[in-house]
Amino acid sequence: MSSYVRVNTMADDRPPESRTPAPYRSLTDLRYDEQAGLYRARYDPASARELFVDVVLAVSDVLGVDTCELEPAYETIDPDAFDTLVDSYATNAGVSGGSLSFRLDDCVVTVRRDELAFERRAT
Repeated sequence: MSSYVRVNTMADDRPPESRTPAPYRSLTDLRYDEQAGLYRARYDPASARELFVDVVLAVSDVLGVDTCELEPAYETIDPDAFDTLVDSYATNAGVSGGSLSFRLDDCVVTVRRDELAFERRAT
C-alpha cells in the first residue's frame, strides 16, 4: 500500500497548515505518493471541467512556484486535443486505456482515465 501525503495548497512559503486551498475545479485529492515518488490526483472524466487549467494549477503546486513562473502550457500541449482526450475517456469513444504524458516546465504530467500523475524532474 502506498503512503500518501496530502497536498492541497497553492505555492507559497507559509507552513502547510496556513496555506490557501488550491481552487481546483475537477481535481480531487492531490497527494504525494511516497512509494512511487510522484504526486497523484483523481478526476471524474464525465464531470471534468477546465481540467487543463487544473493541470497547470497542480503543476504550480507540485513545483512550488506561481503559475506565472511556468512556461505557457499551450506551447507544450494543445488544450483542445487535451480536452478531446478527456472527453473520449468520459464517453468511451474508442479509448479503452492507455495514457498521455507530457512535460510542463520541470514536471512530467501523465493523464489516465481517472487519474493524473505529476513527477518532478531535475532541470
